[in-house]
Amino acid sequence: MRYRTKAEMFKVAKDRASKEAKEASTRVEAIEKRAQDAETALMKSIKENSHLLGVNEALTLEMEVLKVRLVKAKVFEKEARAALKDIEERMAMLQSDMEAQIEITAVRTVEKFWASKEFEGDKDRFAVDAYDEERCSIRSEVASHYPGLNLDFLDEDLKATNIDVVGAQSNPKDVS
Repeated sequence: MRYRTKAEMFKVAKDRASKEAKEASTRVEAIEKRAQDAETALMKSIKENSHLLGVNEALTLEMEVLKVRLVKAKVFEKEARAALKDIEERMAMLQSDMEAQIEITAVRTVEKFWASKEFEGDKDRFAVDAYDEERCSIRSEVASHYPGLNLDFLDEDLKATNIDVVGAQSNPKDVS
């Protein structure tokens, strides 16, 4: 019995050791699986990190290019504003010169017209018309104050005046 008890004890110890070895083996497999998963995650993380570093470098480069473009754009804008200001000043000067030239041309045109024979004729006709209107007006007033007065002599004077005016209009050099 003694051997039996020992054999049973060995068997129990063996079963227990076998069970513990199996549990230890299962734990080792689980740890190895976790280590493998961690290694896979680490590799994936390394690849992702490497990709992100590349993207970061590309974005940094792009940002530097954009900064240079921004500086160039600001310089261009400053130059464009200066050119625009210069053009506006030139336009103002040209407009002022043009207005002065228009005014001078208008004055010269009026002076030429005043010196023209056409204007002289217009002045003579205006003077005759004004004289005739005033004479008629005065004649009417005199006739209304002195109804019995014979004013026919004024008509003879009118015919002589018309002849002088017509002669003066046709040949202004003859009239002194």
